[in-house]
Amino acid sequence: MEDSEDKLGKAISDLLSGDIGYSFSSGRAAFATVLDLVETGAHIIASENLSNDVYKIFESVRRRTSGLTFSYVKDFSEETLKLVKQENTRLIWSESLKRPSFRVPDFESITKFAKANELISVCDNTLATPSLFNPIQAGFDIVIHDAKGYLNGTMDVEGGCVVVAKGQEFIREKLGFLQRVLGSVLSLDEQKKIITGLINLEERIEQQSRNAHQIAEFLFSDDTVSRVNHLGLKSHPDFEYASKTLGGFGAVFSIALAATDKAILDFQEKLNLFSVSETVGGPSSTIWHPASALYGSVPDEIKKLLGAENNYFQLSIGLENIEDIQNDLQRALSA
Repeated sequence: MEDSEDKLGKAISDLLSGDIGYSFSSGRAAFATVLDLVETGAHIIASENLSNDVYKIFESVRRRTSGLTFSYVKDFSEETLKLVKQENTRLIWSESLKRPSFRVPDFESITKFAKANELISVCDNTLATPSLFNPIQAGFDIVIHDAKGYLNGTMDVEGGCVVVAKGQEFIREKLGFLQRVLGSVLSLDEQKKIITGLINLEERIEQQSRNAHQIAEFLFSDDTVSRVNHLGLKSHPDFEYASKTLGGFGAVFSIALAATDKAILDFQEKLNLFSVSETVGGPSSTIWHPASALYGSVPDEIKKLLGAENNYFQLSIGLENIEDIQNDLQRALSA
């Protein structure tokens, strides 16, 4: 497929004012292909809290097949980046929102350090979407989106997209080459479905964000919930920074329950309106328990490092009636 036929890539690139965009058969394909930009044995700096798909690609695939090594950091301060940078460091990988804490990275520090050290800067913008944050304007070289969820709007199409900033000819050419050679391009029919979803993206995110904020405030006042990680709450450590940096707080956040292990697992089972899924941003509300779904066999100390402690749940709030969402959560918490 020629660049001119990549309609989804162009659509996302236009939203972000990028140079060019490439669509992929899935978010996972997009993540994996970006890693192929660096040579075998390269070192990558990344956030210690990564999505399930990215973490598995890093550790279960590319560490083994390409000899890549990774340093996972709590923050992207200049001091931290200097400390972990190695001679063979080639890339810094961040997410616009870090799960499950939903902390917002220091974007300026990342891009400034990357440029000063000739490193590729990558931002996974899946959770913020182009409607809430533009990594290209923030100085990133590459922006990735998993299109299933927010961008698609129906959660029935797999897809991914990579946008390259202007002035990055090497990245542009190599990504285009890899997309074609690996055969991971998204079909035109699937591209069109996702493009259709982009038409009402801002409207959907605005409504979902409004619902999520109300639900977060409700849960914050519930004694059975020990913590609510929602950027729109003034109790969140990044409330002020997010208010200035992002165009909204989004529909996804996490909570921690103050309950026994059995009660914690029972909570998810008692919900009727929420479906169990890691995929976020769709019109229907979802819940995900990272500790059991992703890291069930991982030791507790590693779970804590990855943000997958047993009492944490990820909530993605959909477009349902706000009272129905609240009532479903209230019933499950009090049962």
